[in-house]
Amino acid sequence: MVPELKDKRESSGFVPYKITAGSICFFLQKRTIDAPLAPGRVGMFGGGLESGEVPEVAMFRETEEELMYIPSRAVYFSRYESAGDICHVFLEEVADDFEENITVCEGDYGKFFSLKETQTLPEVVPLVRLVTVQLAETLNISADGQEI
Repeated sequence: MVPELKDKRESSGFVPYKITAGSICFFLQKRTIDAPLAPGRVGMFGGGLESGEVPEVAMFRETEEELMYIPSRAVYFSRYESAGDICHVFLEEVADDFEENITVCEGDYGKFFSLKETQTLPEVVPLVRLVTVQLAETLNISADGQEI
């Protein structure tokens, strides 16, 4: 039985990215092994919408909680819906010193992953694979940093 829209978990995800020498990298979270969702996997920062909350507010709240960071140029990228979930994804191109301006407060760690890593590492969650390849395609960047 497919869940009805009202029964689906709704969340917001935040993906900081940077482009260096024509290559794109995404700052992602390595989740702890005891995380309730996607334990031990690599995913986005973010989380579920609270009652009455809109996706953008949830993204800001979750990003501040998980990274001690308030995005200043985040843009709405896309809405992804599956049988049991709806995820609103926000992106922000960040500077090279991004990691110096955050504190990862959730998960084992956060780090920049290349597009190739997001597509080949088995621990990367499927939604992250999709988001990263779609963003790279939008920006005309291939896995090897070449223009598409």
